[in-house]
Formats: sequence, structure tokens, C-alpha cells
Amino acid sequence: MSEEIMTDGTVGKSFAIIESNRINCSAPTDGFMRSFTALFRKHKNVYKLFFAMTKKLNKFFSISTAILVLYSTADDRLKVIAIRRPNYAREGLTLTLPQKDSLLYDVFKNAMPHIEHFPAGFKGNFIEQKLLFDSHIKSLVICPIKYEGSALGLVCFTSPTVYAFEMFEEGLADALIEQFGTIIDREKNKLNV
Repeated sequence: MSEEIMTDGTVGKSFAIIESNRINCSAPTDGFMRSFTALFRKHKNVYKLFFAMTKKLNKFFSISTAILVLYSTADDRLKVIAIRRPNYAREGLTLTLPQKDSLLYDVFKNAMPHIEHFPAGFKGNFIEQKLLFDSHIKSLVICPIKYEGSALGLVCFTSPTVYAFEMFEEGLADALIEQFGTIIDREKNKLNV
């Protein structure tokens, strides 16, 4: 993150990812959350919000896969409830994830984001690998979704762009994920998890 002179002549903080001497992604931090405010007001359905949020994030991060995972208090398990890939979106899933050798359960328990660049040696189990990876993945982020300090689930994003999720590493997307957690907490009884 650095201070830059913006195209409108103002000075502001911005985030840029550079690969092979070209800018792949840039998002002014001040306007980043503001651009999502309308989404949170418009979409009350968790699935529609997740897909709309992913579509908007794709403009910044070149997202190839987005997965929404929620924690089920009924059976103490993580469940995939939505997946979005290019030309494919699925909601209403209840795919229970296995706990053995699970990176997702580790991230959920630690309640800290997990970011990998060039994730060749993926530490998760076979199911997680099938959900998250293809041959073009260069970056991965798994973020806990929290509400008032309690973990509700995870959002997982992959990208074919190197260092795509540094903004998450810097904590600049924390407010976005926190706001999403507020809506999930309010709507969780409707999700049948």
C-alpha cells in the first residue's frame, strides 16, 4: 500500500498488485468499502449477496472460484452452501466437509485469514483441493466470517493472478467480511445449515 496521486489529481492510499511489471489490480482503500455499501443495503438474501459481492470483488481480484462455507452448530461441521466459478454458480448446497487433514477447519478454528501465493503444496484434504484448485490457480485466500467475535464460517477465493489477495493480508477487506458476517448472523436460521 502506498500514497499515490490518483487520476483525479488527489493524493490517496491505494493498493496495487504488480506482476511482470504491469498492474493487475488496484482499489483505492477509501472507496473500496463504499462501493460495497449499496450491495449490503440491496441484497438481504445471503446467496444473492455472496454472488453479488463475488462479482464486485472479481473486478479487483480476478477471482476464479468463490466458496461460501458455514458452520453448523447442529453437528459441529463446516458445510459448503454456495460456489461460484466463471459461468457456474450453485446455491443451496449442504456439502459437509471432512475434518481429517482439513485446512478449512484449521483456518476456522484459528479465526485468522489464510493466504497462499503459488499454492503448489496445498495443505488441505482431497475434497478441499477439488473444490478450490485447478491448474491455473496462483493465489488463494480463506477468510473467517465473524459476528461479534464468533466464527460463523469461511469465504474462500482463488485467483489465476499472482499475489491477488494482498489486500486481505493487509486487513483492508476485514470490514467487508465483518459486514457480511452481520448479514449471515441475521439470516442464518433461513439457511438450513
